[in-house]
Amino acid sequence: MTTKPSYEELERRVQELEKIESKYKSSQEALQENESLFKLLYEKAPLGYQSLDENGHFIVVNQTWLDTLGYAREEVIGKSFADFLHPDWRDHFKENFPRFKSIGEILGVEFEMVKKNGDHILVSFTGKISRDEKGNFQQTHCIFHDITDRKKHEELLERYKNIVSSTTDAIAYLDENYRYIIANDAYEDFSGVKRNDFVGMTVAEYMGKDIFEEKIKSNMDRCLNGEIVNYQEWFEYPTKGKRFVDVTYFPCRDGKNHISGVIASTRDITESKQAEKALEANYAMLQVAGETAKFGGWSVDLEKNICTWSDAVADIHDVPHGYSPPVQEAINFYAPEWREMITQVFSACTKEGIPYDDEMEIITQKGKRVWVRATGKAVKNEKGKIIKVQGSFQDITGKKQAEEALRDSEEKLQALFSAMTEMVVLHELLFDDKGMPCNY
Repeated sequence: MTTKPSYEELERRVQELEKIESKYKSSQEALQENESLFKLLYEKAPLGYQSLDENGHFIVVNQTWLDTLGYAREEVIGKSFADFLHPDWRDHFKENFPRFKSIGEILGVEFEMVKKNGDHILVSFTGKISRDEKGNFQQTHCIFHDITDRKKHEELLERYKNIVSSTTDAIAYLDENYRYIIANDAYEDFSGVKRNDFVGMTVAEYMGKDIFEEKIKSNMDRCLNGEIVNYQEWFEYPTKGKRFVDVTYFPCRDGKNHISGVIASTRDITESKQAEKALEANYAMLQVAGETAKFGGWSVDLEKNICTWSDAVADIHDVPHGYSPPVQEAINFYAPEWREMITQVFSACTKEGIPYDDEMEIITQKGKRVWVRATGKAVKNEKGKIIKVQGSFQDITGKKQAEEALRDSEEKLQALFSAMTEMVVLHELLFDDKGMPCNY
């Protein structure tokens, strides 16, 4: 016979049940809270999440996945993952999905996906396979992130690397402490030192402290303050000796617009510098020769209609060096009786390309009459159009005066000769093979 529980025992059991129920409710609330929190984290996670069934069809995607690709959830669930890939990538997925299921994980595999608006993005997937207690496939769990911009930056960086590697200019990157970080092949060839021997060194260590302080530091500091700096200087190199180089420093900024270093571009211009010096020497000699012979050059840009005169031509006209008159003003320097002639020959040269070489008189800025020899020749562009006339200009006053004096002397001699009453005969003296006079 079963004994009935007492009232006190029943009350105690009720209290125990109430405690159990209270604990159960708390557990349920905690579980619901955790589920809500998990769902919120799952939906708002910064990375896209997707789950596929064994046929590669979508079971679940989170909100980040939908926001990234622009689709609504009902447009995705039940569809094949391949439907959202660029056509060129679909076979790649179909061939590799069975292997993914077999291996059980996927690490950093890239696919090109198509957004709802038609744009293409490159995404990187990482994930695992979940299985039941018997090891049978259940579903995939993958997260992905959009690497389109990163890939573009990588491609752009690779393109820049190719450009830097192929350029003939010596290019190096130095950090804020004047330390070599990278250098291209041309820099290695130019310096004559292997990259491994100077990358990691400071400029002071590589070029020498005195050279760095005297010729480099101030220019590099200007660049580190945001200025593009260009200068030319002589430097001594281990294998090439003393070279004259053109150096440009470009400030290099990081993603926060902070200047993180200097890109240095160096070009050897020793030969051009030597040619420039030779040209300057030749020009100086030509200037001396021109001044001595009172001979100079001129040109007219037909589009601007302005004359460019050398210093010698300016001197002949008694005007300051650098004087560049319009064409009509230059023509007005000619004496009135010669202006029509110079106008005609200059016009024929500009329109028909007919060169000229004539002697005429000009009246200088100081009012002196000067005989000049003026030549002109047309210059054409690649299409055959006359774009310029250039030529020479020489003061031949001395020559003209000598010719005039000679004519006066001949006329006087002729008059004197004709007035003589004595018989005068002019003979030519002839010589034999030995140089002895033999006849008249």
